[in-house]
Amino acid sequence: MLSNRLTAVLLASSFASAVATQACIDPNYGTSLGSANDTVHTSQAIGFAFPMDGATYTDIHISDHGVCWLSNGGTPAPATSGATTYNVLLTDFVAFGPCIAPFWADANCGYAPTPSGNVGEVFINNSDPTRCVVTWAGMWTYQNVGPQYTVQMALNISGEVEFLYGPNVDNYGSTFAPNAIVGITPGQAAALPAASDLSTQPVTTDPSVFEEFTAPGTFDMSADGFRFIPTSPGWIVLTLGGSAGCAEVATFGEGCIRNDAMFYEDMALGAFDLTGVTVSMLRTPTGYTCVDTISGAFLTPSPTAQIVADADEIEETVTLSAAMPIPGGTTTDLTVESNGRITLGPAGGGPDWSPTVNELQALTAPTIAPYWHDMNPNATGSGKITFEEVGGIAYVTWDNVWSFGTTTGSTFQVQLNLTTGDVTTVYSASSGVGNNTLVGFNSGTSTEIPPTKDLSADLAASFLVYDSEGLPLRLSGDLPRLGTNWTLTASNVDPISPIGLFVLGSSQGPGLPLQAIGINAPGCSVWIDVLLGSFVSPAVAGVASGALPVPNNPALTGATLSAQAVSLTLNNSGNLLTSNGALGTLGL
Repeated sequence: MLSNRLTAVLLASSFASAVATQACIDPNYGTSLGSANDTVHTSQAIGFAFPMDGATYTDIHISDHGVCWLSNGGTPAPATSGATTYNVLLTDFVAFGPCIAPFWADANCGYAPTPSGNVGEVFINNSDPTRCVVTWAGMWTYQNVGPQYTVQMALNISGEVEFLYGPNVDNYGSTFAPNAIVGITPGQAAALPAASDLSTQPVTTDPSVFEEFTAPGTFDMSADGFRFIPTSPGWIVLTLGGSAGCAEVATFGEGCIRNDAMFYEDMALGAFDLTGVTVSMLRTPTGYTCVDTISGAFLTPSPTAQIVADADEIEETVTLSAAMPIPGGTTTDLTVESNGRITLGPAGGGPDWSPTVNELQALTAPTIAPYWHDMNPNATGSGKITFEEVGGIAYVTWDNVWSFGTTTGSTFQVQLNLTTGDVTTVYSASSGVGNNTLVGFNSGTSTEIPPTKDLSADLAASFLVYDSEGLPLRLSGDLPRLGTNWTLTASNVDPISPIGLFVLGSSQGPGLPLQAIGINAPGCSVWIDVLLGSFVSPAVAGVASGALPVPNNPALTGATLSAQAVSLTLNNSGNLLTSNGALGTLGL
């Protein structure tokens, strides 16, 4: 054992001098695997037989959460999509096949959150027969905590592994997993050694090596990276020396105009705070005005009220006496799901006891989630769900319906005005036990998850939710590397605009509202500091893309350029839309 340890130390010493002085993200991301959340993507070929702990593997199973598993045609079995990806547990780190975790956190691609609105994406470049590169680009911590960050991993045919981190990488924390795991293990129930401090460049003879960052905001290797050199068994861990001189790009600010077609608040166990609140969704020609109306009247269900959805995990459709206005038209049907969800139409999303924001967003019919929570009205002793109409109002009431597996109930009532289309929810009691509670609404047209609401506060000021989603003008850019083109892309360009205009500055501006300079474009701002220049590109199908040549001059390393996109519109009297900003740092 001593000789093995000495050999490893000597190897570490010899390798250290060969380590690159920069940890630059490879800009050749390769093929996109998409922006799905909480998923393990379909198996991808590594491109060669990757050696690890005495075996070789040909396939890689990549999760959007900064972790992946190796296999040969699915053997050993990798993790599957769902809770395993976002819970981030050391037990799951070793529970499946070989696991490589460049930055396993409850962070995924997100859906157009504030401030930048840019969605993350997962890529693989397996075109090199000696090197496979996986990139998690533009990741957001769950519930859209920012800033966005990029992580990259490279598998080399020699068995070496590299982790590279952009400047904003950190474990920002979430409801489910404030921690992050970085490391490598052969999995298959391997016994884990003690955690290492990877930044101290440990040498280990154990096939598993890892660090767990348990307190939010404690990751200490942003703008740097690791090189893992196999010693079979064990690893030499070397840091890459920082990213000074590397090209970087970051987005900031918010484009205009954004019209959200959904809202939500996902409340952890025991955190429900709407008891005594009345939430009214007042119908408008384009959507709803959402407000706390303070004193809603709860109508006690009558003895003749119809009992509906009277089983665990069930939904039932009831018929209204008249057509009620809803997004996209009218409905004469409601579909009541036992777990606190109502579809404004004849078809629901199917029974679901474990609500997530992604599942609410994926529903394609207008849906109210007044209290989406695991409940069982069929339990002996539980209250029931009832439906009745009184004076042109349809009432759906969860009357002391127990949380699943408990004897504690929740009482709330949804009141639907058949004439106006107004929807009011009166909250009387919350069980405070069981699982999380999701409160929200989706018009059925939402393609992206907006920022979360704090409904107890936001309803006091009121807010709008729209029948049809409107996405803001957005700007993204690749890395501005010396001797190449900095490609800028504007998306969601208004269809009436034949071009996208790209304006350039030197750094990030303060976000000056256009209205402050006499242009009546509410919600639109200037995000660059000065105007150094501009260029235009044709807009095709809502996308305009242009390239700015970057001179191959080392003296420009570290210099910054800011950019913003502008397009024409008829949606405000100023006839202009502006995007978020992008800041490029020139480099390698």
